Amino acid sequence: MNSYIVWLKPVVNLLNEHLRYFHNPEIIVFSIFIFVTLITGYKFLYRHHTNLMRFAILVAIITGVMAMHKSRQYMLLNFPYLILLVTLTLKAINEGKITRYTIGKPAMIRNLLLFLFIVFLAVSTYYNILLASKKFSPEQNRKLAENYTERDEINKKVIAPMTFIFNEIEYFNQIQGEVCYIELQKSDSTIFGEGFLEKVYSFDRDLIMITPYYQQILGVASYKKGDVFEHYRVIDKNETMIVFERKEINPQNINTKQIK
Repeated sequence: MNSYIVWLKPVVNLLNEHLRYFHNPEIIVFSIFIFVTLITGYKFLYRHHTNLMRFAILVAIITGVMAMHKSRQYMLLNFPYLILLVTLTLKAINEGKITRYTIGKPAMIRNLLLFLFIVFLAVSTYYNILLASKKFSPEQNRKLAENYTERDEINKKVIAPMTFIFNEIEYFNQIQGEVCYIELQKSDSTIFGEGFLEKVYSFDRDLIMITPYYQQILGVASYKKGDVFEHYRVIDKNETMIVFERKEINPQNINTKQIK
């Protein structure tokens, strides 16, 4: 039965591949613009750029079958070919090489593509500004780290928010992002609650710092300061994060001041 499920998984992955292109507004507007443009010029593309068209389709299928989840980052594998196809289509329309459409008149198709492109630019700009406005401070990360570790403890292996790679990488042996375990969950459902702590222990992590969003997903949101598990104990929990310390660490090396 398990063998049957393993063989069926690639088929299910491919059937769910649309989720990669239509899972949030930011990517949906991009996908609609890309697909409408390609549908508009698919006859021209297949006739004049056959190999490129076939290769882009092949990459999309292989990605759908083999990628372990539907993150948009995997679209980067096909992104150069999609952009080439879109560019060739728009160029052909502009040069009058595509004049017949299954639905609609040339002027209407041109206006539709222009409208979709403007919407794509507007939505992308909005999300880029939103992302840029959510700035983080390296000094904030340093202050946070010093609450739980001494500055010279360069041998520590920690789990922390991904922003810790900025300014903190020189202070630790290894920094593993908390999002890493979200990815591992997709192929291992035991990574939840104490199962998460077991997995962390197998990676030989000394300190764990998990933000509220990931606490829910990893099943540690209900834990509180003072809770003790087989390999870890909770040394702090506040509105910023929950912090676990590996038991083998000398308590004298941990400073558990509350984060302001």
